[in-house]
Amino acid sequence: VIGEWLRATKPPRDSFKLMTKLAPLPPALAHVAPLARKSLEMSLKTMGLEQVDVYLFHRWEDRKNEGVFNEVMMYQKHVKKLGVSVGDYTEAIAALEDPAIQFIQGPYNLLDWRGRQPEFLKKVALRGDIEIQARSIWLQGLLTDGFEGQTVAGVDLAPIYGELQQLQNEFGRSS
Repeated sequence: VIGEWLRATKPPRDSFKLMTKLAPLPPALAHVAPLARKSLEMSLKTMGLEQVDVYLFHRWEDRKNEGVFNEVMMYQKHVKKLGVSVGDYTEAIAALEDPAIQFIQGPYNLLDWRGRQPEFLKKVALRGDIEIQARSIWLQGLLTDGFEGQTVAGVDLAPIYGELQQLQNEFGRSS
């Protein structure tokens, strides 16, 4: 869809930023490395671009696979910034220690404030070249598809649900 829009509208390349993510890879298998190159090639082809602004490893595990990393680095001229989508902030801290990573996408939302951990914030401050992006701000649908009856381990949701219900009523929304 994005490729079709780009071809139809032909916006100046400096008027937008485009990020794509490596397709999910099977866990730590040696033969997956060429899939990283093919994933990037497919993204570039379908969007009709020579270069993306950010190319994300789908998981931190993919970045740790040296074969996958080397395959992506062979296509470095097609990528302005290399990044990773992390599942937790232990992985984010490890990514901050990796000079090749310049972009981190991590979970952050109404219920998940791990991105405020002092160790993480201190390491972010030490990296002048890193961009951070929040992912799952809608709790993968929890906040848009109805929150009644949902549970999150270790979190008392009652006060949060009460506040959400109050906002829902105040703004006349069904969700």
